[in-house]
Amino acid sequence: MEGKISSLPNELQYRILSFLSLSSQEQPKACPFVVPSSGSIKIPDLPVHVNVQDALKSLAKHGFYLVDNVFEPALAENVLQSLVKLEAKGELREAGMGTGITRHHDASNRGDKTRYFLNSELTGGVDSTTVLPALQTLKAHLDSLTAHINSRLFPAPSDNHQLCPKGLQVAYYTSNGARYVKHRDASPLNPYRRLTILTYWNKDWTSDHGGCLRIYLSDGTTVDVEPRWNRMLIFRSELEHEVLPSFGDRFAITMWLYSEKDITALLSKLFFNGPPSPLLLADPSKDSTIFISIPSYRDSETHSTVTSLLQTAAYPHRLHITILYQDHPIQDKNLHPPLPSHPTIITLCIPSKQAKGPAYARALIAKTFENQDYILQIDSHMRFGEGWDTYLIQLLEGVRKGQGQHLITMYPPNYDPLTGAKDPEPFGPVMMYPTGFDQDGMLRISGRMVPPTNELVPQRLVASGFLFAPGTLYVSCPPDPNYPYLFFGEEIVLSARLWTRGWDFWTPGDGKRGIVWHAWKRGYRKTFWENGNVRGREEAQKRVRVLLGMEEADMEFDQEMGLGRVRGLKEFEAFVGVCFKERTVEPFSFSNCLIAE
Repeated sequence: MEGKISSLPNELQYRILSFLSLSSQEQPKACPFVVPSSGSIKIPDLPVHVNVQDALKSLAKHGFYLVDNVFEPALAENVLQSLVKLEAKGELREAGMGTGITRHHDASNRGDKTRYFLNSELTGGVDSTTVLPALQTLKAHLDSLTAHINSRLFPAPSDNHQLCPKGLQVAYYTSNGARYVKHRDASPLNPYRRLTILTYWNKDWTSDHGGCLRIYLSDGTTVDVEPRWNRMLIFRSELEHEVLPSFGDRFAITMWLYSEKDITALLSKLFFNGPPSPLLLADPSKDSTIFISIPSYRDSETHSTVTSLLQTAAYPHRLHITILYQDHPIQDKNLHPPLPSHPTIITLCIPSKQAKGPAYARALIAKTFENQDYILQIDSHMRFGEGWDTYLIQLLEGVRKGQGQHLITMYPPNYDPLTGAKDPEPFGPVMMYPTGFDQDGMLRISGRMVPPTNELVPQRLVASGFLFAPGTLYVSCPPDPNYPYLFFGEEIVLSARLWTRGWDFWTPGDGKRGIVWHAWKRGYRKTFWENGNVRGREEAQKRVRVLLGMEEADMEFDQEMGLGRVRGLKEFEAFVGVCFKERTVEPFSFSNCLIAE
């Protein structure tokens, strides 16, 4: 009977279970969490590095929040020792699936060992020689976090819908490929679970160990979170997720927060597009944050690019990196070496066959933007110079001077991905210029190096593969996902959208200061063109032509994705030196580059 019931849909399982084990008066209810006024456990301050407002905003926008180095090192070490002791003493049991009469065990679907500690076991009165003191302290920190979350979601202290934790679950996955198949923490059997708080306790974890928690987001993308040391992940309990096969000893502790009230609307009310961080005004070269967008299509250089970013940044802690992998699930299994350990790397994954080009990829990545002070949009095959982050901020703030909308963009010099050799310095700025229209009406763009200068050089066009700007750019002009399978045409659309919104473009002119290098040769890697979606590309090209006034069609552009209203399209044509309607281009000269001969 157990096997038959467990094979039924969740809704039917819940109905049967409710008849067999629960009366209408016994439906589970969540209780408000109240910070105790007395007791043997003192509620401490929030865990280190957890910003509750940022967490709630991220939960509202994306459904998850990730932070590293959460707890003090001494506490983290004590928690790990407690977990190791629990496993060594045989106090962890093979986990099952379902509850009540539907409960069953199948290691191929769920291979972890667990133990659940109720609140009553973690609130004092326990012999100090046991493994529990560290878990008590951990629970106290998490209770404090819960109290702070409740204070924002439920401002009235008397609100009986406050989120309530019931205990902690310890989980251990062995290194023999143990996994947990796709499921939801909130289900008909646990309808009041609202938030899942996970903490990870695995030292020296690398990508080779697998064991990622894959979250299936509401927009159809996935996020893979590695179970790294002293890391916290909070996500919406209704999201589907799975633990991928683990090839290292993997410890995790989970605390679920329960409430009878759906918190979706409450989270939405809290989310807003705030101003840039006040830290920017204090010290823009040190304390400000940078959101880095990296779309990767079957590119073996991706992790080397990330390594270069981190190793050469003056302040790597400021970097918030999101990578969109578009790999073949079988052919590219061993494409990437281990990813460098960094507190804020988010990875998104879609199969290579579903890739739709760089514009679409950048739009997916932009959904993880969290109002960082700056954005850096790059390709997945680049190298960086020492102190690139501080230098770019200084350049940008020097031209901004608190006024106007400015960004830095360029076609970088070349490096060889096979040998690592970089083009030698000095080199002048590469000025972008239009060369003509192809048969599809797409404006082709090239670059020409001009003599170096100590100043920033005005640029006519934007390079989508290297763009550094204030974070407000993604609010003013978010990446448009409506150009699938487009390559030639992406940069002129982005340039037009930004320039007509009042943005000015600049390129560093100092040829003695290497900032970034780009692998221009494509021979070593695949490209999304192999998917060959001609119809999708033609539709995107038509959208380009309509946007730029080259043809008319019944096609709508909303305020965010269309042209701006600060400057007109005719002004942009004159600025760039083209006529879209006639498909003509002015001859290139140094004066066209805004540099006198």
